[in-house]
This record gives sequence, structure tokens and C-alpha cells, in this order.
Amino acid sequence: MTRADAIAKANAALRALARGLVRAVVYLGPLLGAALVYIAKLGADGASAVRALLLRRARAKSPNRLREYEQHEAALRKATASRWTAWRALPAQRRLAVRLAAVALIIALGAVMRARFTTPGPAAPPDVIAESSAASSAGFPDVMATQPAPRSPVDFDAAAARFDRDAPGKAPGQWTFLPEGPVLAPGARGEFDDFTIASPSVLREADGDRTRYRMWYRGCYFRGRDRGCAIGHAMSEDGVRWQKTKRPVFEPSDPAARRGLNGVTVARSGDRYFMWYSVAPELFGPRQPSTLHLATSSDGLQWEAAGQVLSATSRDPYPIEPSALHDGSQFHLWFSDNLRTFDKDDFELKEGAPFLMHFTSAD
Repeated sequence: MTRADAIAKANAALRALARGLVRAVVYLGPLLGAALVYIAKLGADGASAVRALLLRRARAKSPNRLREYEQHEAALRKATASRWTAWRALPAQRRLAVRLAAVALIIALGAVMRARFTTPGPAAPPDVIAESSAASSAGFPDVMATQPAPRSPVDFDAAAARFDRDAPGKAPGQWTFLPEGPVLAPGARGEFDDFTIASPSVLREADGDRTRYRMWYRGCYFRGRDRGCAIGHAMSEDGVRWQKTKRPVFEPSDPAARRGLNGVTVARSGDRYFMWYSVAPELFGPRQPSTLHLATSSDGLQWEAAGQVLSATSRDPYPIEPSALHDGSQFHLWFSDNLRTFDKDDFELKEGAPFLMHFTSAD
């Protein structure tokens, strides 16, 4: 074979490959687009099903508006049927190809998400045991198994110095901000709070001229199918530089409660700590109202569950966000209950709906 023949064969192979790629794009492009539309239609059907469920619940609560709710349900059924009119006109072979492409897209997305949340991270740093007899004698529990703060480009020593310098010069009612960065961040991959942290509750504890801040917060992890939340703890001398406790200080025993763990608030009365935490309702499960639970501790690190103490007045899927304090004689507890009720064909504000609830208790 001459060189010219070899070049001609190579060019022919490249042209054939190019034609194949063009055919694949011409075929797969519309197919993937149709698969995305198909997935969107399924999502719209799911939203309509939830809407229909809410309509049925509202109809049971307000039988005097039965005709109105039946009209809304009929409109939903009509919209669903109209959504699939063009789909039913497609040939069976095309519908099968679109379904297979949609399944492939969902599997690919699931694989990407699984890789994102299950990739092993760097090994966690060894526990640092902080045994401080001075802290114990000053009235503060030892912080055992603490975790050094993650490395950050922010110089928090300089930030704390600037904060201490600027804060005294502010007039009453003015806030001093720390824009250098977050003072507490999610943990390293593999730790209980590696996905998100939220709902901080802070107490300032003093003994003479010594002051420390203690924070309890909700930390969550999300690794493939395994997800849940627990309550973490951190300490600070100045409110800027925080040191986390290595492991969570409290975790609900019920797996469903761990998944639904939401708001956290802590108050202290004498030498006893009281922590209220909320568990979000299940959208379709048996636990419909959001519930509030209590745990107690003698040091803020070892907690004992005391069970459920309250539940939301509304059965809609919104969690309680509690806040509590002890004024020296009794506990005060506030939480926001649901202020939105089902009215007409959408969620709307309704006059007289509950908003901020306040409770008091001696124990």
C-alpha cells in the first residue's frame, strides 16, 4: 500500500467517524431533551399529587367548602391529562427510548451525587485531650476530646483583636460585625457535622473575672443513603475563636428523630443544663406535627433524654424553632408555630393564625 492509499483510507475513516458522531448527536440530542421533558412531567405529576393530598385534607377540615375543593381537584386532573396528551401520540418505540434515556440520566445523576457525598476525605486529626484542672476549679467542665479548629486563611487572632478594639467604640444599639469569615464551619469529611451546621445556642458563663462562651449546634452528615443529625458543642474565650468538641454531645436514639432533628436551644438553671430540640414532622409518615423534646445535663457534655414536652398546634410540615432562657425563677420558651394555613388554591397568610408562641415553666 502506497502512502497516498494509507492517507486516503485514514481520511475515509475520519469521515465515517465524523458522520457517526453527527448521527449520534442528531439522534441523542432530541432524545435527551425529550427525556428531560419526561422527567419534568413526572415531577409535575408528583407536585400535583401532593397538591391533591392537601386539598383532600383541607376538604375534610372544611366540609362547607366541598364544592370549591372538588373544582380545584378537577382542575388538577385536567391539567395532568393535558400534560400527557402529546406523549400519548408518540409511537410506542419512541416512548420506550425516551423512558430508557430518562432512566439513564437519573442513574448518571445518582452516581455523580453518590460520588460527591461518599468520597473518603482525609483522615480526621487525632483527638486532643484537654485536661485543665484550673478550668474545673473555676467552675467550667473539662473539654475532653476536643478538635482543633480547621485551618483557614483568615487570621482569627488578628480578627479577634480588631473586634475587641472596635466593639467598645460602638454606640448602644449598633452592631460590630466580623466580616473576615465564619467563626464555625462544618467539620472535615467523615465527621458527624461534615454536611451542614445550624441552629446555634450560646451561653456566657462567668466565674470572677473569667468568662467563657459555650455553643451547642445542630450538625448533619449526608453520605449516600445514610443521613442524620446530632448536637455538637464548641467553646470560646472571646466568642470569635471557637474550639469544637470532637464528637457530638447528644444524638437522638430514634433514627427518624436523627433525620428530623431541627432547632436547638439551651438554658442553664443553677448547676443544671436544659436543652430543648425539635424534630421536624414527616410529610407522609405518622409523625405529623413538629415536636419539642427535652434533655438535661450536669456539665453540658453528657446529656440524658427526658422525652417530648410539647408539639406544634399545626399539622403542616414546618418545624419548631425554639429559643429559651431561665430568668432566675422560671424558664421561658418561645417558638414559631406555623402561620400559614391552606386557603383557596394556595398557601396564604390567614388572619388569626398562630405565629410566635410563649410558654413558661418552673421545672
